[in-house]
Amino acid sequence: MEFQANHIHIFPGALPSVLLIEEGINGELIKMILQKAGLVVRCVETYEQAAKTLRSFTPDLILAAINEDGVDGNEITFQLKCENEDLRKIPVILMSDVRLSEAARRDMIALGVNWVLEKPVVPTSLPKLVRETIRSASVLNDRNYFSRKVGCGQTASSALMASVV
Repeated sequence: MEFQANHIHIFPGALPSVLLIEEGINGELIKMILQKAGLVVRCVETYEQAAKTLRSFTPDLILAAINEDGVDGNEITFQLKCENEDLRKIPVILMSDVRLSEAARRDMIALGVNWVLEKPVVPTSLPKLVRETIRSASVLNDRNYFSRKVGCGQTASSALMASVV
């Protein structure tokens, strides 16, 4: 899987963009909430569609359900960030249908996820969190924080194990 991505586009006056990976009515509802808050949103239902979309569209943030399509969102996030240096700079917020342990949350953050939310998401808080996460990532990108390529070429779980040892 090779991705051709443009650089993060945080310009004064530009509308922040989000790639939303969520199925059905939940996807439509979240898309509507974000668009109403002034964000540009592209919504896909599967991680396969997301991979194709990322070849021609570079969002400022990826917002994804953890177990869409029977695929582990944590693993996909890790692989996307390893595929292309530009994608590594894109912040990721994952949404879960189930309550996650603190250890699971730490593991996800160690693999490049910025936030893990439990569904249902709070409509008034989500747009603010998205904007703040994009803004924070922009500052970190300016400092080359994401230039390292830790664990790429492995699975997410093996990279986590290597970081513990």
